[in-house]
Amino acid sequence: MGKSDDALSFLLSLNQQFVANEDTQQPVIGPGLPPGAKNKKFVTDHLLSMKKAKQPVPA
Repeated sequence: MGKSDDALSFLLSLNQQFVANEDTQQPVIGPGLPPGAKNKKFVTDHLLSMKKAKQPVPA
């Protein structure tokens, strides 16, 4: 996608490609490193998590 391209059109086109792959039983790989990534410098045990609120947040 170029700087002047429409982001929404790009995402729609990308989504249509994924749907076509699913329809033909081709694998669709999610975000992140592909399953076969061998370079362990990109793999860590760090994670982000959120603590549960002690009280409901007022609306």
